[in-house]
Amino acid sequence: MPAFAEHKFGPKVEGHPSIGDLCPFCDVAFKAGDITTLVGLFPANTDEAESMFKGESFNMEGVEVHYGCAEEHGLTKEKEDDEIAAE
Repeated sequence: MPAFAEHKFGPKVEGHPSIGDLCPFCDVAFKAGDITTLVGLFPANTDEAESMFKGESFNMEGVEVHYGCAEEHGLTKEKEDDEIAAE
């Protein structure tokens, strides 16, 4: 399962390098004004995987997605905190 998105980035400004790239969740291109986040997918390499299994901090490979898409997939810390508060 992907890691939680912890930060919002944006809004994107004209000329940002990822404008025109597709969000892997919705296949809609990023545009100026979008709010995005990074979703971690897996450890960056074998050393990072070893750190992960030891419970240490580690770096992950990730993808940029629309923040709203991350929310819809339940991958934002805010959504998790809201769900916990509702219990």
